[in-house]
Amino acid sequence: QVVQLAKSNGTTLQPIAPYRYYAFPGFDRAANGDFVACWRNGYAHSGDVGWIDQSISHDNGNTWSTPVTVHLEATLDSRQALLTTLSNGDMLMALYMSDVTGNVTNILRLRRSTTNGATWGAAVTVASSFTQWVACAGKIIERSGKLLLPVYGQNIGDTHSSIHVLVSSDNGATWPNEYLVANGQVDVVDYQEPSLVDDVAN
Repeated sequence: QVVQLAKSNGTTLQPIAPYRYYAFPGFDRAANGDFVACWRNGYAHSGDVGWIDQSISHDNGNTWSTPVTVHLEATLDSRQALLTTLSNGDMLMALYMSDVTGNVTNILRLRRSTTNGATWGAAVTVASSFTQWVACAGKIIERSGKLLLPVYGQNIGDTHSSIHVLVSSDNGATWPNEYLVANGQVDVVDYQEPSLVDDVAN
């Protein structure tokens, strides 16, 4: 987090440029041993067009490359860039976008790197059955030849959010299977920001 300087206009604190709000980091070790870190860059916690910056360390975190922007979409707030290195050496970045123009339907995206995070392929949309909004907060887990992506969201007409898990059997090319984990509408509670824990070797 950079130093946040602010001045008072009498009622609230206003940021003094240059001001940045760095948040929602992702991190993993690439297949070649490099550390790859990414995070949301923006001007506020939400409600503005955020983008994803990235830095790479070739020496176990002692030094880091100059940050570069790896994902930016106009009118969309890019958030929660989550990194996972697969057993085949690919690195996946799962993230979601919210429309700052007022559309509450979030968009799940997936990026793939075959160069240990040095470059990234085009973003592809990952479909979910949630009809109002969907988001991710926990990284993709690889287990027994399948990829699992925990997501949370809400359906139109519901008053509470639920948790699903999306499953891919082709290294993230498609995500045809979706499973309900926790039903917030039935339990009358908001289930949010799920993560999966992989406690055994692949």
